[in-house]
Amino acid sequence: MSKPIVTIAKGEDRIATLRESVGHQLEQVIPRGAEVLIKPNLVGGLPPDPGSSVYPETIAAVVGLAKDAGAGKVVVAEDSGSHQDTANDYQRMGIIDALADTGAELLDVSRAPHVKVAVTNGLEVGWLLYAQPYLDAEVLINLTKLKTHHQAAVSGSLKNMYTAVPEMYKLMFHRRDLEKLLVDINSVRQADFVIIDGFPAMEGLGPANGRPVPMNVVISGQNMVATDAVAASVMGLDPSCVRHLALADRYGLGPSDLNQIEVRGTPIADVTRPFKTGLDQAKEEFGEYVEVVDRTRCSGCTSVVGTVLMLLTRRPEAFEEIKGTRIYVGPITPGEINWEGRVVLLGECIKGLEDYPGFVPGCPPSICEAMARVSISDVRLTYFERAVELEEQLCSYICR
Repeated sequence: MSKPIVTIAKGEDRIATLRESVGHQLEQVIPRGAEVLIKPNLVGGLPPDPGSSVYPETIAAVVGLAKDAGAGKVVVAEDSGSHQDTANDYQRMGIIDALADTGAELLDVSRAPHVKVAVTNGLEVGWLLYAQPYLDAEVLINLTKLKTHHQAAVSGSLKNMYTAVPEMYKLMFHRRDLEKLLVDINSVRQADFVIIDGFPAMEGLGPANGRPVPMNVVISGQNMVATDAVAASVMGLDPSCVRHLALADRYGLGPSDLNQIEVRGTPIADVTRPFKTGLDQAKEEFGEYVEVVDRTRCSGCTSVVGTVLMLLTRRPEAFEEIKGTRIYVGPITPGEINWEGRVVLLGECIKGLEDYPGFVPGCPPSICEAMARVSISDVRLTYFERAVELEEQLCSYICR
């Protein structure tokens, strides 16, 4: 089989770089007169300047590229999530104005029908409620941002399809094995084309609390996993250590090994910049209060720690509560551990210490259990007030 092609373009002009990266690829993807659905990345309606969301002008440019390639009807469909009113976000962010002359329609996916679909050989679930518009799209274009993610390491095209499930499940899934669930969600419907925009990118505690990085690159391709793998490499991350990419590769959604991907345009080495991970930023914000000893190359445990610390930064009193805590992840031996003060051990890579009260098992460990070990007082992990009830619902929903 031929290798999937991923194209990198770098430039100073956002739209010109987009066009250079995409080139004529959409002509291979869009049949003449086909209905095209563009799924942009609008994180809670957050502004584009920090790197959270796609610029309205970029969305409009992708609509134009789709029409130039032969598309008939074009629909821009998003659920901006986090209890947002997506229709209001379209207005407030300037997307309605940007698309006014393009002929594209806007759809609020949160108000669209969701249907029950089976997940064949699901890693975490046996079925999902899935947004009908994505299932029905003749051609699905995934337009997302180049950024890291506090719980999934990388927020690429696979994470961008998290919108496909209803808000209740999005919130519940953040309490479980998110990276396996990303594979399950994308196994139902893969995008036909991916565009990853780095004008700007975001590092650290993305997708909402990170810091902008002026990368000035656009990465595009027809395979989601391959395109995300190249994006991870551009951010200085090893795709084999981004757990959901490795899982998606094993599931058969596409290669995460760069040797199995043909990269065109600007070479990866010419645009690579090491990004801070969510854990890196969280450690900076807690400074001397918490020590994290990380001996793993996998995103599983490190993302759990980064997420727990990010949630704790929302409570100023947490800094003093956990002062002096040491958190260990990866293949640590007892002799390497400083046992003074509070010690938390996370993950199955730590052997022989399973009976220690501060040990949290799992690959990766449960965020709920990790929070209970790290934090002295209870911290709400989602915006849902009915956390216990939802947890019971989820236990019956999960099908391992």
